[in-house]
Amino acid sequence: MRVLVAATGVAALLVALPAGLLAVPVWPAGAVLVGLCAAVLPGSAAPGVTVAAGAVAWTLGGGGLGSALTVGTLLYLHHTSAALAALTPVSSALSTSLVRGWAARTALVLAASALLSVVIGTVPPLLRDLPAAALLTLGAAAAVALVALVRRLLRTDPPPAP
Repeated sequence: MRVLVAATGVAALLVALPAGLLAVPVWPAGAVLVGLCAAVLPGSAAPGVTVAAGAVAWTLGGGGLGSALTVGTLLYLHHTSAALAALTPVSSALSTSLVRGWAARTALVLAASALLSVVIGTVPPLLRDLPAAALLTLGAAAAVALVALVRRLLRTDPPPAP
């Protein structure tokens, strides 16, 4: 899980960074450092810093919808894998049912986000005048709403006490 945390964090930051900054060695090295910190300390603020840095880098770089989908997917994978890694000791093995449940929820959220992206991409007259930052904000709000919906649908409440 921690390898996934590092890989998705670094990849998201590298995709989000503007091309001009990628040419300066300190920025890619910083992306690697931030991604590794999140992997080493998944229960800290480091994964959140990675997500915020990715969103800011993408926004400042003026990325389009395609890069937003890529960065968003990588940042979601980074966040959800960091949450699981934070709850799992480094030396323990993950049970198959735990990984299967995590993967199912992750796939459901990503599929719903992809569907939403298709809707956003095919409704240009309504969104033509919105700046990329507004689209990012709308997408983030929609992703949070979808996660809340998925959590509510998949939540199993304990049976009532007799």
